[in-house]
Amino acid sequence: MSHLYVQRFYHQTLSHNSTKEHHTESDEKYHYRQEILSQITRLLAVLHKSNGRTFADIAKEYGVSIRSVQRWISANIQMGNLWARNKENK
Repeated sequence: MSHLYVQRFYHQTLSHNSTKEHHTESDEKYHYRQEILSQITRLLAVLHKSNGRTFADIAKEYGVSIRSVQRWISANIQMGNLWARNKENK
């Protein structure tokens, strides 16, 4: 069992000490995932607001300020209006 532990530790150490390019790629993937999660959170906030929840409730659920939630909703409305105008012009 201890041999398996040593192999895992060795593998983790090698992974941690790998080339800078590998770290850069991992960092990019991490930031990409974080951005996707942020977008999903914002869309869920919009959905909650459309279901009648208050800005304060949404802010508390996601651990952000009420003003942040208001900005998310406003940005979503503006993007929706822009999308509708572009669709009408086609």
